[in-house]
Amino acid sequence: MKYAYGFILSTTLFLIGCTSNDTKKANGTYLGGEIINPRTDNVIIAKNDIPIDTVLLDSQNRFFYTFTDFEPGIYNFLHWEGQMVYLEEGDSLLLRVNTRDFDESLSY
Repeated sequence: MKYAYGFILSTTLFLIGCTSNDTKKANGTYLGGEIINPRTDNVIIAKNDIPIDTVLLDSQNRFFYTFTDFEPGIYNFLHWEGQMVYLEEGDSLLLRVNTRDFDESLSY
């Protein structure tokens, strides 16, 4: 009898754990970070070399952008120099970069 309860419990937990991720809705897509030694007071976010928005740096040289009408793909992050990032629905990417050594200091 105890094996029957174990089987029923295991089967129930298995079925509950196998729900599809398609039913979960993403909470949004975000891009943010910190600029060390900024050369301007803003960051430009672009897609296909077309600027989407300009985000101002706060007093701690940080920025945070929430995408609206998001479309997955390759985005450009521009602050004096640029970097490409690939974003999908629900991604939240934070980065840190020093403008004096842009490519070598970029971390995600």
